[in-house]
Amino acid sequence: MIVAIVVTFNPAENIQYLLDRTSEQVDEIVVVDNGSSDQVCIAKTTSSDKEIHYILNAENRGLSTALNQGIKKALELGALHLLLLDQDTSLGENMVAMLIRDEQELLAQGEKVGVVGPRLIDVQSGKHIPFVRSEGFHRVRSSCSQKAKSIADHVITSGSLININVIHDVGLMWEPLFVDYIDVEWCHRARSKGYKVYGSAVAEMQHDIGEKRHAIPFTSRQIPIHSAFRVFYLVRNLIWVSRLPYFTRFWGISEFFRIVAKISVEALFHNERFARIKALKSGLWHGMTNFPKDKMY
Repeated sequence: MIVAIVVTFNPAENIQYLLDRTSEQVDEIVVVDNGSSDQVCIAKTTSSDKEIHYILNAENRGLSTALNQGIKKALELGALHLLLLDQDTSLGENMVAMLIRDEQELLAQGEKVGVVGPRLIDVQSGKHIPFVRSEGFHRVRSSCSQKAKSIADHVITSGSLININVIHDVGLMWEPLFVDYIDVEWCHRARSKGYKVYGSAVAEMQHDIGEKRHAIPFTSRQIPIHSAFRVFYLVRNLIWVSRLPYFTRFWGISEFFRIVAKISVEALFHNERFARIKALKSGLWHGMTNFPKDKMY
């Protein structure tokens, strides 16, 4: 049984389309809503030919907690595989079947598969987003041709197909993260236990990356612009995960400079520069002083 877990927060009208597409490819759907302003309307208007199990949180408890709520419900339903999704996603044709096929082929080859993710197509640009893996000081990007699967450092949460036995071994999402680096942390934890993270060569999914876009002058490129709210969590969570034993010091340092550079470039094109600087400083402070001490997973 394949159970899809869809996390929502004030979703757009296309949530119905997502559920319709998802219901064609999975056995059950669990929708976890994180305190949307009109939950009654969401529950009434999102219908499907499959039964939808709703978990309606009174407030935004964060993506990590919502995913764990969905995973626990999927376990109650007898799930053998989990498909993690968010509201900014559109499944490609036969995406889930292709992910299952990829997993089965890899297992038949003796590989220890932790998670398989689809090729991502950025909704706004229409371009494929490469899978990334680290090789020493280099970040190797793979476009994942139609002939080969890619080994990656991590795949994003949305679209991830995970065998339930891997969840039992690796554990749930790390709830204190709330949002950002949830997928990175879980994938690194899985890799520390000997699992491999794979990007599919054939399964595709459209995904909206970033909250806003801004064109870079004199180029054809656009960069995603994140809010000050997200800047705080990006910086704080980066510091937190860098302190975990399965992240190398080199990864933490290189990722820190990458994120700071990214936020700095974004600030050039954002009219809330001071709010973003304040969020960055606050993220640094909380990352260094408020590391969670409770049970992790």
